[in-house]
Amino acid sequence: MHRHTRYDRLFIGGEWVEPATAERIDVISPVTEEPVASIPSGSPADMDRAVAAARAAFDGGWATSPIEERIGVLQRLRNGIEANSEELAQLITQEMGCPITQSRTIQVVAPLGVLDTYLSLARDFRFDEVRRSLNGAAALVTREPVGVVAAVIPWNMPLSIAVQKIAPALLAGCTVVLKPSPEAPLSSYRLVELLTEAGLPPGVVNMVPADREASEYLVTHLDVDKVSFTGSSVAGRRIAALCGQDLRRVSLELGGKSAALILDDADLDQAVEALRLGSFRNSGQICTLKTRILVSPRRHQELLDRLVALVESMPLGDPGRPETHIGPLVSARQRGVVEKYLAIARDEGTKRC
Repeated sequence: MHRHTRYDRLFIGGEWVEPATAERIDVISPVTEEPVASIPSGSPADMDRAVAAARAAFDGGWATSPIEERIGVLQRLRNGIEANSEELAQLITQEMGCPITQSRTIQVVAPLGVLDTYLSLARDFRFDEVRRSLNGAAALVTREPVGVVAAVIPWNMPLSIAVQKIAPALLAGCTVVLKPSPEAPLSSYRLVELLTEAGLPPGVVNMVPADREASEYLVTHLDVDKVSFTGSSVAGRRIAALCGQDLRRVSLELGGKSAALILDDADLDQAVEALRLGSFRNSGQICTLKTRILVSPRRHQELLDRLVALVESMPLGDPGRPETHIGPLVSARQRGVVEKYLAIARDEGTKRC
């Protein structure tokens, strides 16, 4: 089990603070199914403290700070992620089972691209713009930070999606309460450490892991101005309903069912090789994967033969080994969901190739 000195605390107001209750969350290794760490389970009282810290930081000057200051913090964060990429990759593989080669080349590389993009946009972004109509009338369009953002992230791309939410929020002048998934919170602990090292003022980003009850409390908190959620469609519907009651701003990125379209004139070798990562990266646990493949009867068997060969060429095993292509599913619960769908497929007549 990890003995990280911060894993018994929550990050609120720029400090590692004691949780309000003794409730804990065990972080379970997908490989051994044994605990690798134990962290606090945030309570509504902890969410109150985190939101209050974010509000104080917003009102206390972050919202009106020079854009150059915000850019500087995120540039230093970008450099910190790059300098600590191996540690972050190992944490992500340990907490949610992504094969280590993909953690190194995808999980910690994608946040760098996200930061580079937003930093480039922020340097020339027009927060104030005069627009003129055809008759010569003028209007001043001002873009202002919305306020306190509740950022709720999933377990499958924990660092990348946290950065996707935090970077534009901070550049806009917002403050954040980050709520990582109970399955994969360890990389978020390291992320807020890197933000502190980058010079982020206290309270601008706060981090509170939590289960469902406290998470729902956060997204309905009266002092939260915007909710940004990435996760399952089931949870997304619930959050949309809760936010809708208060007409609270909410953005949802939910589960997908993307399709690969294989046309009759396609180069099947090239198409199938593209599916190695297109359908199977992160052990199949990504919402943008090609989970359906549509092909005409003319090339169906030819494609199927190549797909079987592709799958057989992908070693399964310990995600910490560089040769592993497919690691374990993140949790016993997730494995149960997949096994349920496999049973449905068998009951409907699907045959093994």
